[in-house]
Amino acid sequence: MRLHRNLCLAVIDGVLLIFNEEKYADKVIQNLLKRNKTWGSRDRGFIAETTYDIVRWKRLYSKIAEVKSPFSRDDAWRLLAVWIVLKGIKLPDWKYFENTPNRKIKGRFDTLIKERVYRESIPDWIDEIGVKELGLKKWEKELSSLNKQAQVVLRTNTLKIDKELLQSKLEDEGILTTINQDYSDALILDERKNVFRTEAFKNGWFEVQDASSQLVAEFLNVEPGMIVVDCCAGAGGKTLHLSALMKNKGKLVAMDIYESKLKKLKIRAKRNGAHNINIKLIESTKPIKKLHNSADRVLIDAPCSGLGVLRRNPDSKWKLKEEFLADIKVIQQKILRDYSKMVKPGGKLVYATCSILKSENSKQIKDFQKPFNDICLGTLTGFALFFLGFALFISVVYHFYFKKYFIEIMKINLFISLVLVAFVSFGQNPIEINYVKNQDNSVSFYYKKIVPGSYLVQVYFEDLTNTRAANSETKVLKNRSGQLLTLKPESAENQIGFRFSYRYYKGDINSRVKLNFPYILPFKKGKTVTPKELYSIENIHFNSELPKNWKAYSFDFTKEQMVKAIRKGVVVEIVNHYTADTLRKIDYYSKNNSITIEHKDGTVASYQGFDKNKIKVKLGEIVYPQSELGGLAKYDSRSLYRLYLTVFYYETVQGKSLQKIKSKDDYQVSYLTPNFFQNDDIIQVDSGVEYIVQYDKKTLFKEMKRRDIKKFKASQQLD
Repeated sequence: MRLHRNLCLAVIDGVLLIFNEEKYADKVIQNLLKRNKTWGSRDRGFIAETTYDIVRWKRLYSKIAEVKSPFSRDDAWRLLAVWIVLKGIKLPDWKYFENTPNRKIKGRFDTLIKERVYRESIPDWIDEIGVKELGLKKWEKELSSLNKQAQVVLRTNTLKIDKELLQSKLEDEGILTTINQDYSDALILDERKNVFRTEAFKNGWFEVQDASSQLVAEFLNVEPGMIVVDCCAGAGGKTLHLSALMKNKGKLVAMDIYESKLKKLKIRAKRNGAHNINIKLIESTKPIKKLHNSADRVLIDAPCSGLGVLRRNPDSKWKLKEEFLADIKVIQQKILRDYSKMVKPGGKLVYATCSILKSENSKQIKDFQKPFNDICLGTLTGFALFFLGFALFISVVYHFYFKKYFIEIMKINLFISLVLVAFVSFGQNPIEINYVKNQDNSVSFYYKKIVPGSYLVQVYFEDLTNTRAANSETKVLKNRSGQLLTLKPESAENQIGFRFSYRYYKGDINSRVKLNFPYILPFKKGKTVTPKELYSIENIHFNSELPKNWKAYSFDFTKEQMVKAIRKGVVVEIVNHYTADTLRKIDYYSKNNSITIEHKDGTVASYQGFDKNKIKVKLGEIVYPQSELGGLAKYDSRSLYRLYLTVFYYETVQGKSLQKIKSKDDYQVSYLTPNFFQNDDIIQVDSGVEYIVQYDKKTLFKEMKRRDIKKFKASQQLD
């Protein structure tokens, strides 16, 4: 094979965009291929396949090349050199490949492939989870499969054409395919080609859809005339398949939270000639409630980690974070509970993910079948779930050895906001609500907080009788326990009838923020510090779009430092299970031990960057300004120690009242620019400027009571 400089340059550009700027690989390659209209199919194939190969084997290649992320342009050329040598291609006489150690590359490859994390090029934390959930033997088999290039599979649109005729029409356009009898509507491309330019595609005769993914719609056993709901429709791959199976008869509701994806579905539906699709954007719970107990079939193609589609999206294993995996499991369970209510008696629900993890599949089903013991802790008598059939499909494997047993589900890219607006993990319920029936037939509800901090709680009532109480109540809970509300009977002789459920959100939505409050810099008095305001992290950490009013600071040191509190508050969250890996930088919100402290006015301070087991405070502990929080961890191989500091608060969107909050979309996080004490004044610090940690007693004791001051002086040995 002869290498061409312009094609290699395109690969280099693609690798840097994917790794350094965290762009999606498919989008990057799509744009790269538009650079030169003279490139033929081989040229385009080289760019795509080579880029994907380097992305897929990033950990192995970077180890061999002795380069670390973020990659310089020279580093990217070294990665390409490794690819060329291992492919057995002769290196061109270019300056980029001068002194390339061919024998050393092959030798390091032979050594490294003895270790699974290098042989399969997988992050340590994903490897650990895979072994834990699937077992070593099965995990290794899955990894090997996931590192193979995915085939291009078409699904025949039977509303317009049959499979055999489509195959013939494609052959006329130079596209050769193979029929696989295990998939009723599938055609497999013999050679990768751009099928979107064909007349067959323009005529709506087929869609590109992985073979095993095509099994999902068939498992619903839909019939013409049914009411069918595709809850997480996205751009509509499975929706279109369902429409074809229903022969365009009946009602097919396609729902999603992303309007942009539903717009794509409209275009695809028109091209496919699918006329029975009703598109609904999920902006609130209303579309879901309107369909309660109405659907013959419901498909929940749930958002997930995407660990079953690494063949098609190899870059996702480098973008995926443990925090996202934890958050998405909560969302999956909530979707199951909320959307399953649309199934009518005698109906059927199919739950599917594109993950191979048991925690996203079989465990979710087991948890779903248990009593509602997370967001709904109250008495739920009289509540029934109706559905006869239940199918769980665990995705993965594109190779056909496993096609009879697994389904591969399309990946849904779900944006999860940083951390600050979310349901509390169902694994630990921070709020317990119980009730007592009183002698006068009233019913009093009481709460107890298991996890400290403020929470907004929404209580919902159903089937209310003998009371004029509202159907819902929303309150902010600050105390550890107390009375929540009381239902009064209309007739004192009779009992109140009711069912109740509740949900909660973290934070004081009704906060009264003191914008000019004097904070103290987070280190010991007299320490010289240089705060840096974070500006250019949106591409790395926030998918090219920072949260609204984003404000965060970092503090760098060459020696370990003790972090001090900037204000009195209560410790509401501690993360202390990450061990610093100096071979890779600890990114913001990535494998960072942290302490979160809520202040009296509802503001919250997030401190990130602590060394494991050097955190000195406990959950629920009251801290004061200058209280020791913990020691910093090494940030990178330069022995740099870094603290990230953010101050934020919660508020309703567009001034909505608490009673009008219906979902997490009705409130938001706003970021505060803190004012720090400096030279008998309070100022907003400038990025890159040196400051000395200062305070006076007035500032230090501003929110303390006498007993607090006495206790604090004793603990800090102050005068």
